[in-house]
Order: sequence, then C-alpha cells, then structure tokens
Amino acid sequence: MEVKAKPREGDIPHHITRLNILREHIKQHKKPDKKIIGAITGAIFDKEIKANAIEAGFYTITQSGDTLKIGVPADFQPRIF
Repeated sequence: MEVKAKPREGDIPHHITRLNILREHIKQHKKPDKKIIGAITGAIFDKEIKANAIEAGFYTITQSGDTLKIGVPADFQPRIF
C-alpha cells in the first residue's frame, strides 16, 4: 500500500514499479504462487488521480471522518501482481 497525504499522478507508476519488484522477490525467494493486490491511500484524492488509480487496478482508500473508506466501482477488478 502506498500512503500519501495527497496522491499525485506520478505516484501510480512508481507504486506499480515497487509492486513489480516485490512480486519478483517473492517469486524468487518465497512462494511463487502468492498474489499481491495494491492500494493507494490518501487523505485528499483529486477525482482524476483517483480514477487513474482505479483504472490501474488499485484500491483507493480515503479518510472519511474517523474511519477509512475503500472506494471502487461495482465492476472493479483489482490488478494482481
């Protein structure tokens, strides 16, 4: 999970790169069949950034009062790394 106060567009490809590195490490050293699902968390999400994160296959988690809200459309399919 990538946590930002206010996610930016460049955070999405950066997070994809990090998850790909993690996936390769797990394949080589741990369990090759293990799956990784990503999320990006932010206190403030611009609509466009949130839409791009969802399109990239990430769950988006935002602050909602004292709790967190996972926001994805009904037809959302997370990207498996």
